[in-house]
Amino acid sequence: MIGLRAARVQASCVLLLSGIVAHGAYAADADKGKVVFEKCAACHSLEPGKSDDAPTLAGIFGRKAGTLEDFRYSAAMRQSNITWNDRTLDAFIEDPQGFVPGNRMPFDGVKDPAERDDLLAYLKVATKAQSGQSLGKSPRVKWAVTDNFLVNGSTKPADKSRNRPQGS
Repeated sequence: MIGLRAARVQASCVLLLSGIVAHGAYAADADKGKVVFEKCAACHSLEPGKSDDAPTLAGIFGRKAGTLEDFRYSAAMRQSNITWNDRTLDAFIEDPQGFVPGNRMPFDGVKDPAERDDLLAYLKVATKAQSGQSLGKSPRVKWAVTDNFLVNGSTKPADKSRNRPQGS
């Protein structure tokens, strides 16, 4: 009985590792993300309180969508009930109109998952820098992607439609 249990555990480990190897591992690079951010910087600022053509991205992580007082959001964004985090930002950046139908952002999205990962890594660095924290060199985050999750412990569903706000 113990031998069978050990064999099952070993088989599970082999399957998990084969999934990691098959999908590869990617280290998100904030320096590359800064280059990707140039597309966003045409409208978005990282400065707190600077929401001219688009809302500032300062303090984006953990913020509820459509809540900055100094920007006029679409009704779709105000009613989306989204809190921005890695998962929601990734889905929105990939397909803004698909994730929040009726929002006013005139952008087709960033389709390359590696570019989105780099962009999110940069945004984390850039938004921490605004709060006065010393960051040093840009971090590299190793993500080993399998079918439905990232091995670093955070989830990132393969089916982005599950991330859409209710009622969309």
